[in-house]
Amino acid sequence: MSPALYYLLGCFLYEAGEYEDSVEEYIMAIEKHPSYLRAYANLGFVLMEIGEHERALPVLLKSVELGANESQIYGLIGFVYSNAGLYESALVAYRLAIFLNPTSREWRKGVLSCLIDMERNEEALNVLDEMIAFEYDNSTKWIQRASILFELGEKDSAIANTQVAHLLGGESFKSQLFLGNMLYEKMHYSSAVDAFIRSGEISESRSRLEEVLPLVRRLLFDGEYSESKRLLEAIQQRASSLDVELNSNVIAYFKASFLTKD
Repeated sequence: MSPALYYLLGCFLYEAGEYEDSVEEYIMAIEKHPSYLRAYANLGFVLMEIGEHERALPVLLKSVELGANESQIYGLIGFVYSNAGLYESALVAYRLAIFLNPTSREWRKGVLSCLIDMERNEEALNVLDEMIAFEYDNSTKWIQRASILFELGEKDSAIANTQVAHLLGGESFKSQLFLGNMLYEKMHYSSAVDAFIRSGEISESRSRLEEVLPLVRRLLFDGEYSESKRLLEAIQQRASSLDVELNSNVIAYFKASFLTKD
């Protein structure tokens, strides 16, 4: 049988979801025609789809060697390199993928992930700004931007970006805690407690509420007794609405502390 027929059979089996059999047919096509570019490319795609990333890498690289110049191929090579911790090589591949497909969100995410893993935060921020230009209303991107700004020490901007994310509907338990802790560091205690209370309001479990409880102690130690009391009352109210019980010893300790301050 000719290489082209093996290749076509591989395509047919792939479309039918018979991935393992498809792999075998593409391999047969390559054995019959060792420079069969399209067979190498498709074999690489299938191997990636079934999770055989280590097997896929040399196949995809071979397709590039034979002249393949596709965004998808470079992007997948970048993905494999990134998973292996080879971030510089991954960046080269991802950037070639973006060059060939400038509107690709997936490969920009790859570049961003590599830069964050390499702690190249200023470059990561520039990439994120490009992504936000395409998806201004993506709240996840604003939270990521806030996290990077926080790492760069730009805490006022980090606070503002987190608030933008919340306005866009990206509020979560963790994002409200993040906002609250940033506000706390700026000594905006009342606003910080508002964020902590909101994190409690959107909690759906006892374990989440108990993550907020230590903040009551933190406020007490910093002399913010009224704010500490306000936070504890909000946590207890949320626990009651969820019909869960908080650690009675911890609650008793806080209440005793309030009595000594009243």
